[in-house]
Amino acid sequence: VLEASNQIRLLEPWHGNLGKRVVKTPKIYFCDTGLLAWILGLGAEGLPSSPFLGPLWETAVYGELRREIAVSGLNRQLYYYRDNAGVEVDFLVLGEGSRLVECKWTAAPRPEDARGLERLTRLARESGSPDLVDPRAAIVCRAEGGRELEVSGLRVAVRGLGEVPQLLAAR
Repeated sequence: VLEASNQIRLLEPWHGNLGKRVVKTPKIYFCDTGLLAWILGLGAEGLPSSPFLGPLWETAVYGELRREIAVSGLNRQLYYYRDNAGVEVDFLVLGEGSRLVECKWTAAPRPEDARGLERLTRLARESGSPDLVDPRAAIVCRAEGGRELEVSGLRVAVRGLGEVPQLLAAR
């Protein structure tokens, strides 16, 4: 009922042939972060210290990615990745150039925040996965504008929520 009424969306996992045991359970996202905060009993005063702050931020990023994919007119699909070895990437945007996106509630992400992006890129390269040829990687956080991190040779763009359209722009 919640999915049919557009209150929630299921995000399917990507399970390209990487020779790993991959988690295959879909993630559930609310379409309205305000409704989600209300259901969790969070107000403006309790939000900064809430253990749900990270998942709420990820939900907001998911909504922006969905909207941008819908209006872009490009043939793109949205997934997530998690395997039993602990490698996780919040979002994979595949089709017409692949993007790997990690969400962090910080204004100053660190290289260790991009470990999942680096590991998945390496796994895809080693397996020859056609879905993830030369992916662009990014961390969407509270920072704005043009910074980059480098993690084991992988360039990771650091972007704010308002920069999602540029992040997904065609190459």
